[in-house]
Amino acid sequence: MDNRKKLLIVAFYLSKFNEEAVENLGYKGFRDAFNKIGDKLGYKPNSVKNRRDDFDPLFQHRAGWHKVELAKSNLEIVDNFDHLSEEALRAIVLVLLDEELSGETLLPITNSQS
Repeated sequence: MDNRKKLLIVAFYLSKFNEEAVENLGYKGFRDAFNKIGDKLGYKPNSVKNRRDDFDPLFQHRAGWHKVELAKSNLEIVDNFDHLSEEALRAIVLVLLDEELSGETLLPITNSQS
């Protein structure tokens, strides 16, 4: 899986579960999360924040990019991961952020529409 898709999944998790996500991933706050996630995935911290903001209008934690329509790739993330509990999505995010250790990403069956 490419780092762009990993970033979108992690950003979706951060947006959907907000401070709970930050705490459950072991970060001190959003700034710490953006810095460390950016380092792991090869993105600047502001890119991580912006991708989180893309999803924010769906969850009402922040205004986010409320005047911008979600991109197709973002809609696919919503379709595939929105049904998951915080615990299930956190497990996926932890695997994605630690993938270089295992080499292969295993994701659950998603709600892909045929």
